[in-house]
Amino acid sequence: MAMLAFGVAPTSAQSQQIATAPGASSNASTTGLLEGTVKSVDPTTGTVQVSTGLFGLFGKTLQLSGDTKVQIEGRLGSLTEIREGAKVKVVYAVRDGKNVATHIELTPRV
Repeated sequence: MAMLAFGVAPTSAQSQQIATAPGASSNASTTGLLEGTVKSVDPTTGTVQVSTGLFGLFGKTLQLSGDTKVQIEGRLGSLTEIREGAKVKVVYAVRDGKNVATHIELTPRV
């Protein structure tokens, strides 16, 4: 009996996670890249929800830190300038079980 295997590669609109190198410490954080649409922004908790995938069915909540760089049209911005519905590219690290954004770039609408 033959078995079939199907591989599914994430699209650019879906999140991609980059694992740590083999042999790296288990305490090391993993990093990822996420492209999607801002679903919500909460300045009180310093979080942004980004939806991805077909019809925005998938997504992540990202925590911003003091080191997070927000880039808007080529200039540095802040969390308060991120609007619901904005298209974003986010580089993040998983630290202590939280997705911590290290860089958020608002992409221009086409």
